[in-house]
Amino acid sequence: MARGKRFADGILVFSLILIAAGSGLLLRTTGAVETAELIVPLALIFGGIGVLTYAFLKSLYARTIASGTFMALSGCILLLGDAYSWELMDYWPLFLVAMGMAVFIAGICKWKGLRPGFSVTAIVFSLLGGLFSIFSFGSVRFSFRVFLREWWPSFFLVAGLTLLSLYFWNRKRFGPRK
Repeated sequence: MARGKRFADGILVFSLILIAAGSGLLLRTTGAVETAELIVPLALIFGGIGVLTYAFLKSLYARTIASGTFMALSGCILLLGDAYSWELMDYWPLFLVAMGMAVFIAGICKWKGLRPGFSVTAIVFSLLGGLFSIFSFGSVRFSFRVFLREWWPSFFLVAGLTLLSLYFWNRKRFGPRK
């Protein structure tokens, strides 16, 4: 049984390495990215895969899984930035989204399901990254300062809806108070 699990884990690691290497080499051979620009992103991707492999094989803590996931996703983001010739000042919010995804995946691995403690944190990171990306990539015609001045009450609305959904979710899980 343990041998079969180890073999399946090896297949998972090998497939992730092939995907990362194939993506990097494809970007290089098509001329989208220069070879020197691939070193840091691929090092992050391979390092993240290594940390994730170690974490899954040794059943380590969620923070190790989050670190490996964030490293691998950061490498992917840097590859995208290089491929599309983006400036880091334009795509930095994507790292917040990656952090949200890493926290979410680590929480799922640790708790084997959704828990408000990590779900809310992951959602906040991802939403903030998405919000900042809208302004960073120039998808809207007004500045972030104007957005804050006019739309600040929406943060109360989002916080209230989040708390309300958590209330009903916990009520469904634990039953009504008596």
